[in-house]
Parts: sequence; structure tokens; C-alpha cells
Amino acid sequence: MSEERKILFVCTGNTCRSFMAETIARDYIARIKPETKIQIASAGTGCLPGEPASSKAVTVLQEMGLSKEDHRTTCLTETLVTEADLVLTMTESQQQFIRRMVPQARDKVWRLSQYALGAEDGAEGIKDILDPFGCELEVYRACAQELSDLVARALNRFLAQEGSTDASSGNT
Repeated sequence: MSEERKILFVCTGNTCRSFMAETIARDYIARIKPETKIQIASAGTGCLPGEPASSKAVTVLQEMGLSKEDHRTTCLTETLVTEADLVLTMTESQQQFIRRMVPQARDKVWRLSQYALGAEDGAEGIKDILDPFGCELEVYRACAQELSDLVARALNRFLAQEGSTDASSGNT
């Protein structure tokens, strides 16, 4: 596929969860399929623009061998949602907020766990990714581990769907 695709991770403040998911996703793509043209970004539904990432989130990412210390928060806009091919939120309330904000984007807005599991709204196993903000480092580590697993699953699904759109027709 020659056209660059865009995935947007969304949480509340863009200092912890979506920032960590973005960093993990960029690393995963670079390691698994570096030739893939996917732009990974993150934003917050209620952030203050230009704030740094949580120091604990940065520490946990460094422990994972990942570094993105220059992160500054980005506030969610209708344009960011519209330009994305896939929007992955951390919670159901964020998903519903975006679906109300940009109704025409409804079909591309998923909770991360929902998309990673390939589940429909209301299906078993879909859960919110809890916000570690203000918690101990161990909570950030657990969140990063959960994100790492779900991001890998979500990216594998996204890449598989991309492959099926690139493939010759004939298979449904």
C-alpha cells in the first residue's frame, strides 16, 4: 500500500495511556513491519496543550527500551479524528465522546481492547484501560504491559485488514 494510513490513540490527558500506546505502537511497527507506511499519533479529550508526558510513563517506557522524552500533549480535534483511518480509545466514555463529536467517524472509533479482540460493542472481554495518572510506578508498569499486548493485537489486525484490501479481489 503506497498511501500512508493513520492510527490515533486517545485518552483523557495525553500524558500517560495514549502517549504510551503511541510509543509502543511506533516501536512495534518499526520492528515487525518497518516498510509499512502508518502514521501513529495520540491525543487527549481533556488535555492542556503542550504539557510534557508523565515522568512515570517516560520511566516505564525507558525500562522497556523505548524513549520519547520530547512528547508534548495534543488535544483531540475533529480534524485529527477525520484524518485518522482508525481511532483507538482507552475507555468507553472516550469512544462515545468521539462518536458524538464526529458522528461520521463512528465506524472507525473503537476502544483499544475492543478492536484488539475483534469484538463488537457490548461483547465480553472488552474493558477500559485504567488511567495510571498519579499512581505508583507499578501501576504504570502494569498499564504499559496491558497496552503492549493490546497494541500488538490491534496492529496485527489493522495490518491484516490492510493486506486484504491490497490483495487481488476474489476472496471475501
